[in-house]
Amino acid sequence: VLVVGDVGYREVEYYRNRKIIPHIDLPINIVARLTPYLGKVLYFLSIAKVYALRRAKFFKEIGIGCKNAEKTISTLAAGFFLYYIFYGLIRPSHFLYLIASYGNEAETLVLKKMKVPVFEYQHGYSFPEQPGYSYSRCLHPLKAKMVIPDKYLWYGKYWEDALVLNGFYAKENIKVIGHPNLSIMKDAEKNKNCILVAAQTGSNEQFMNFLHNYIDRSAYAKNKCFIVKCHPRETAYYIKMWHDFSAKYPDKVKISTESTYKLLMRCHVMLTGTSTVLFEGLYFNCTAYIFTNYLMKHKSSIWKDEFATIIDESYIGDLVPRNISSEMAKTISLMWAPFNGRMLRETLSYKII
Repeated sequence: VLVVGDVGYREVEYYRNRKIIPHIDLPINIVARLTPYLGKVLYFLSIAKVYALRRAKFFKEIGIGCKNAEKTISTLAAGFFLYYIFYGLIRPSHFLYLIASYGNEAETLVLKKMKVPVFEYQHGYSFPEQPGYSYSRCLHPLKAKMVIPDKYLWYGKYWEDALVLNGFYAKENIKVIGHPNLSIMKDAEKNKNCILVAAQTGSNEQFMNFLHNYIDRSAYAKNKCFIVKCHPRETAYYIKMWHDFSAKYPDKVKISTESTYKLLMRCHVMLTGTSTVLFEGLYFNCTAYIFTNYLMKHKSSIWKDEFATIIDESYIGDLVPRNISSEMAKTISLMWAPFNGRMLRETLSYKII
């Protein structure tokens, strides 16, 4: 079984430590980095132009212009070529994503052509508002032809229902196998003066703008310390930007490389976006504040307002812990099941070597 995830990604470390899955370190990032460059060459050579023009009406229906379609097809063709060579040499029997499968369609397409079963283990927020798991109704008839995993391995029934709600995914293609980190003790001593900032890729400037405004203008921030945890896949550019930002507020902002779970156990309050860190924070009895993201405009029918307080960058009010209602506690209990390694092994149908 070939397991692909970021080096140091928490689930990979969990599997390695318990020898549940033989994880193979492969230079897959080299292929991933070469793909866009080769895609640009193909785009420059107009390899996909004829196809894009022939399908212009369809692309228009799903909101994609011909030029963007041509770029996407060129990148997909480049990825298919490189991954076909790569996986042709490896020949895995099963394939498990510990990162998002969306954005990796070329890789999935190659594996499906090779008749390799493809699985994705839940890595983040899976409500219909998450673009990676939402598809326009006009695409539903094309479901059988779409490049998506064969099975989804999810944390709990709550997330399973959220994925099914979109109307695109069949329940039989989703299997609840639990969350690998629920064995961590929840009753660690919390520091009332620490606020965890769980930053997200693509929103770093918003987080920094908020902190700059909040530290300078809010009376509540005087005795508080902000611990910033960067996203596991954050680029070196933004990590450096965060370190430069913390240097401006040495007594207020700390950049941490500790486990997110350890930080959640220490902090009463967290500031984040729509990552599942938000919901994991609730499990660790951490009050969540969200600001400026697509949740403000689009709310899922199973999204509960009481889960978090939605704020914007100009907010200077208190970031205080609050009590969890019995209804909210009941919902949280559905989010994660204890991790079932045996079920995972049976699902993937392989022997540990």
